[in-house]
Amino acid sequence: MRIAMVATWLPTKVNPGSGIFVARDAAALAALGHQVQLIHLVAPALDDGRERTYTLGVPTLRVPLKVSNPVSLARARARLEQLTAGADVVHTQAISALFPICCAAQPSLGCIPSTGRALPPLTPTRLCVGACIRY
Repeated sequence: MRIAMVATWLPTKVNPGSGIFVARDAAALAALGHQVQLIHLVAPALDDGRERTYTLGVPTLRVPLKVSNPVSLARARARLEQLTAGADVVHTQAISALFPICCAAQPSLGCIPSTGRALPPLTPTRLCVGACIRY
């Protein structure tokens, strides 16, 4: 399966411990034989300047995103449209990763690492807090 994992938390040289759990999830899926592409929606303060890299052996692309800036959200949305076009599923790893991808046509999987209850679907992307469920 071709999986595009979209996250705002991933290790960079500026913040090497950020989102290591996301990187481990991606590496585990790749080890099962899936084609995994990590897409890091990186905040300007955490960007180390590398657009393409590998995270725990998984190809990673960085897309600049300042979540408080509508223009930045629109640019990230357009870039994500291109980067996820061939994916069988788009797997978002944080609620901040959902904002620019919320109208994607691909099947999506929302995973928020916390405890809580399921939220009603408001867009084609559905989100379940505290669990990962494919829709």
